[in-house]
Amino acid sequence: MHRRALLGAAAALITSRAHSHSSLFQGIEIGHAWVLPATSGETRAFVPIGSRTVHDRLIGATSAAAQRIELCLHDGGNGVTDGFDFGPRLPIAMRPGARHLRLIGLTRVLEHGHRIVISLRFRDAGTTAVDFWIEPAPYAPFKRSTD
Repeated sequence: MHRRALLGAAAALITSRAHSHSSLFQGIEIGHAWVLPATSGETRAFVPIGSRTVHDRLIGATSAAAQRIELCLHDGGNGVTDGFDFGPRLPIAMRPGARHLRLIGLTRVLEHGHRIVISLRFRDAGTTAVDFWIEPAPYAPFKRSTD
């Protein structure tokens, strides 16, 4: 019975993590990452980042899906920054109209329901690859076209 309980608990943790699309890297909590669908040009990506134990700074991002990625404070032309600080009780919140990653020079069509990988670079922790879900809003249901 004890073995079944442990296996059940492990399965619940795996299922929970897969559903939430979140991860932990060097003490950094990376939440559900998503990017707006686009056919060409540029688009925006969003990912909540925080930590209960470390202070760090997001200083860059790269992806094969874009020629370059900028860290932006808000929508519009002059909101580019060289990084976002975070730490205990100081998470990075990203949302449309506010802080985000701007993917410029898309190298492929970003279709709803698919994923891309974006590598996030932190000042102290280094670089980690994160799956970003392509969707018009966080956890948006995917509906296939009947055409």
